[in-house]
Amino acid sequence: MTSPLRILAVDDDVMICNVYKMIFGEAGYDLTVVESGRQAKEMLAERRFDLVIADFNMPDMDGFKLLQFARDRRLKTRFILVSAHVTKGMELSFQQLRAEAIIRKPFNVSDMLAKVREIASKEPFNPFQTTKGT
Repeated sequence: MTSPLRILAVDDDVMICNVYKMIFGEAGYDLTVVESGRQAKEMLAERRFDLVIADFNMPDMDGFKLLQFARDRRLKTRFILVSAHVTKGMELSFQQLRAEAIIRKPFNVSDMLAKVREIASKEPFNPFQTTKGT
């Protein structure tokens, strides 16, 4: 039996954090939820996660900087970035750093869960692979 996907979810909105707890906890994923980019960065330094779901716009550290932190350290984690406002420039920057997906707020819970299930079915993320096909 394989271990459940280890997810770190980060959002400064407590209600969104509660949604993550509801949908991913009930789905059986190993979920850690934090409410700031700084806390997420500390968690990434302490523990390995298969997936990070990060809000783009947080007061202390945005999701893009968190993604950059993980990529600079070659962490073996996939990323979903969540934002109410997504521009073409943001999408290109996220793709260059190999974000798995960009999901717009408000998101559909079923769509979010489907994306996470899709990620769970993939091979582990390889930070040394340079192609988008991970």
